[in-house]
Amino acid sequence: MKILFTYIFIVLAYISSAQVKKNKPVKNVETNHVVRPDYQKYPYWIAMMYDTTVKYNEAKFAFEEFWKNRELPEETEGEAAELYPVVETKSIEDTIAKESPSKGLHFKNKETFQYIYEYKRMKWWLKENEVWVNPNTGKVYSQQEKYNILTNNKK
Repeated sequence: MKILFTYIFIVLAYISSAQVKKNKPVKNVETNHVVRPDYQKYPYWIAMMYDTTVKYNEAKFAFEEFWKNRELPEETEGEAAELYPVVETKSIEDTIAKESPSKGLHFKNKETFQYIYEYKRMKWWLKENEVWVNPNTGKVYSQQEKYNILTNNKK
């Protein structure tokens, strides 16, 4: 019985080590970035956006890799223009009657609709924090560090 448990333990340890090696980061020679194969498969950039220790360029790279071969959740003619039309009505019943269920956001891939909020939030995060990257570490300054920089520059 002990031999069986030992054998099962060894097999499980071997399988788990094989999976760790499979997900090992690889360096892309052209861009000089460390490419994790799962950046394209899983949205790590969502968690990176809220992580105060993440490097700005790594989060940006993960975001771009995830959306590289996907439909972007944005519209060129103003987002949700058909979803929220401006209609002058006298009562709420008239408004409900004039709404059409065929209008709204339509994407080829259902996954795109799922990430609309996170996509917009990340675009804002990238734009907002682009100027707040520490040149020595590559990380975004904390709120306290931002405050200190602003108050020291006023003097």
